[in-house]
Amino acid sequence: MVARYHIHVVDDELTNIIFMEKMLKSDGFKVSVSRSGTECLENIRESVPDLILLDVMMPEMSGYETCCLMRQNPGLCRIPVIFVTALDDREAITKAYKSGATDYVVKPVRLEELREKIRAVLHNQNLIKDKERLLQINAEAVIMVRHILESLSVVKRIDALKSKVQQNNDTVCDLLQHAKLALANDDGVGAESAINQSLNMLEFTDETGGHLSAFAEALELISELMESLHPSESFDPSLKKSDYDKIDELISRLSKLLNGEDY
Repeated sequence: MVARYHIHVVDDELTNIIFMEKMLKSDGFKVSVSRSGTECLENIRESVPDLILLDVMMPEMSGYETCCLMRQNPGLCRIPVIFVTALDDREAITKAYKSGATDYVVKPVRLEELREKIRAVLHNQNLIKDKERLLQINAEAVIMVRHILESLSVVKRIDALKSKVQQNNDTVCDLLQHAKLALANDDGVGAESAINQSLNMLEFTDETGGHLSAFAEALELISELMESLHPSESFDPSLKKSDYDKIDELISRLSKLLNGEDY
């Protein structure tokens, strides 16, 4: 179960590194090491670990300084850090937490204590990641529902237009029949009136038919986009925003058409 976790050990003492590496690998962790704070900052940029075990007293850069620099880096600031040090006074512990420590273990290390702290920290990290992912999925779902509702509203109005076009076509047929009867009865005025009404209705039908073709094309695009929008492991906010922007643009164009504006 723990094999997928990567722990980075930072200590200037080789014996400590060998001890920690052996213990962690026996527990199934992937392990990487650094011998200084500077080396640590370089290494974890290349391969971000799930947890760092950090010594405090090191040459060039202390564990406090290393942790502070990590917390200032957006790409590294969320990595949990357990300080592993011989310093056990209140001032040292307070300084560790102020520098950004997640937890603290005093040397000589008691293996079971360290194992428990590692498990607790990784468990909390998983809870945080699960919560963040749930929030992302919820936000995505809310946006999807909004767009679906807006699209359904457009569809309803399109159906109303189709119904109106059909009614107009039926009326045109009736008017043309009236025009024929009027001509047969030498009623030129009646025939002309029926024909003029027919032309007006046909003009509306022609304009609306063009709109409906544009609606059909846009709605087909919206349908394709909707099918591609669903919560997934590989959630990509920038991609999703791009898709939502496309839907916003299409719905805006449809709304303009429905209000008689230029497409």
